[in-house]
Amino acid sequence: MSPSATLGTGRLQLACAVVGMCLVSPLQYSWTLFAGPLGQQHGWSLASVQLGFMAFVSAQTLVQLPVGAFADRYGTVPIYPVAALLVAIGWGGIGLVGDLGAFYLLYAIAGLGAGAIYCASVGMAARTGAKRRGLAVGLTVAGYAAGTAPFFPAIDRLLEGWGLPSALVFLATVAAGGLLSIGLVLHVSKQGRRPREARQRTVESGRHSGRPAPRQLSPGQLLRTGQFWLMYAILAAVGTGGVALVANFKAFADSNGLSTRLILISLMIQQGANGLGQVTWGWTSDRYDRARVMTVAFAANSFALFLLPVLGGTAIGLVLVAPAVILTWGQAFTLLPALLVDRFGTEHAAGNQGLLYSAKAVASLVGGAVIAWLGTTYGWGSAFMLAGVLAAMAAAGAYALRGMTAGASDASSLESVGQVRPEA
Repeated sequence: MSPSATLGTGRLQLACAVVGMCLVSPLQYSWTLFAGPLGQQHGWSLASVQLGFMAFVSAQTLVQLPVGAFADRYGTVPIYPVAALLVAIGWGGIGLVGDLGAFYLLYAIAGLGAGAIYCASVGMAARTGAKRRGLAVGLTVAGYAAGTAPFFPAIDRLLEGWGLPSALVFLATVAAGGLLSIGLVLHVSKQGRRPREARQRTVESGRHSGRPAPRQLSPGQLLRTGQFWLMYAILAAVGTGGVALVANFKAFADSNGLSTRLILISLMIQQGANGLGQVTWGWTSDRYDRARVMTVAFAANSFALFLLPVLGGTAIGLVLVAPAVILTWGQAFTLLPALLVDRFGTEHAAGNQGLLYSAKAVASLVGGAVIAWLGTTYGWGSAFMLAGVLAAMAAAGAYALRGMTAGASDASSLESVGQVRPEA
């Protein structure tokens, strides 16, 4: 078996990863359609409702480190039925409770299920060979980023025709059933497993590939590298703007008096741009320096965020500028995990990805609750200007990260963690 075949994820695994991401995508990306009706139904403020979104994203991010460590040791198959149960209870129960604390808890439970699927899927994709790692991760993350896009009109009709509780229960049932089916397929096909001997072959294939194999750092060792913390800060900073738009887009558009039809069209374009961006930026980063690609993308994201309050009240702003924000934002969740594996190895890919992804919890706090408070109190212009500044800082960080790839900077950063376990 060739090294690339050994390192690569199987086609069935990659397909299951993409479908699984599509199934949990509505839990985040359709939330902007549920936030308003949920607040109106119970008399909750937008900022209070968006604290629930923060609870979802925080749970989704923080669960990924333990799930990743589990997947690296035992494989992804057992994760799917547990995640299906969490999604069914959490997502389906949101519309059935009238207490704000219970809502936060249920949405956080749904976040645990979504985060488990996200971590397992990206971990499988990140183990592919370096020549196509960006594309593989991009395709997988695109399933999460754009999986909701075709269903925005159907979800909106469900809300109007069935009401909030029934729509949530139906969507949760579909997602949970799909996740159970994926777990069964992986189990029957004996895919999605990661025994010790497979990890050994991964290391050996890197040794015989003709390129120096990266050291295999565990999450604990990764925490003692400066490059990881720079990546973490970059993800938190650039993540804020996209999370802010995803969570508050309908409220922002409603404040400008735009029609529901135009909002739905914009949401579909945004999710299509997100999926396209994941694949395109990932493919580009396989051919050029990943940090250089991130510098360009994050600088463009900053410009789009500054432009959004200026043109956001027009049809052009909704169908061009808002999708441009998403197009230049989502690739952070593709390129940074791919770069992390490039530098620190594949053996702990899922665990390390989970550790890095926890930066999204920081982004959710600022992009969800803080941006909602700024937008409703001082206007959406100041809110998105703050997000634009953070994206510019992320671009500067990516440029600095690119400089750290020169010469022996990777090797020196690895040495800084002290004694690292041998690759074999």
